[in-house]
Amino acid sequence: MRAWQHQTTAENKRVAARLTGDRIAAVWYFLLSAGDDREPPEWDFGVWHQPTMGVQVSTEQGGVFSAMWSQYQEWGFGVDLFDSPAADRLAAGGLWCQVNVSDHPAWIPLLGRAVTASFRWNDFGTGRPPCPEAVKLASSAASLWIITAGWERRESKLSVQLGLDDLVVIFDDRFASALGLYDPDRGRDEPARRRA
Repeated sequence: MRAWQHQTTAENKRVAARLTGDRIAAVWYFLLSAGDDREPPEWDFGVWHQPTMGVQVSTEQGGVFSAMWSQYQEWGFGVDLFDSPAADRLAAGGLWCQVNVSDHPAWIPLLGRAVTASFRWNDFGTGRPPCPEAVKLASSAASLWIITAGWERRESKLSVQLGLDDLVVIFDDRFASALGLYDPDRGRDEPARRRA
């Protein structure tokens, strides 16, 4: 279990504003290890990836940002955006490993281009302040969603549930829509403002 608190809405917006306008240089996934040998489990499922613990991007301007899931009260999980390395927030010696995915074809359209970071907010029907259910990264060439979700396959059917303590990166807007991410009853978008 992680020992830190989730970020405030203001902190998440501040970090998104810092990332907006920067150019991504490298991307790392932080995965739950399959065992003591620190071998990464399968994470590439085509239009979506499962980085489990976190996604870290470094920018050409020298910034390091990480998207990681956090628990929001007892009612849901959200994606916080930090301006620090993912490893700083994971237990030292824990069962996690990292994989450089900078050369993956799904990430290449975002590399070397200015990105915009924004959030999809959801209160899970509680009426409480919403948590960031998803972080969107977009460039002039592509976009993706980093969301809290879990999945399982039963026979030939894939079941994905949003709002769980796992991260999934979705590279296809139609797939994100099919999962219900754009459902107006679920949440709302709020773009980050570019830093001054």
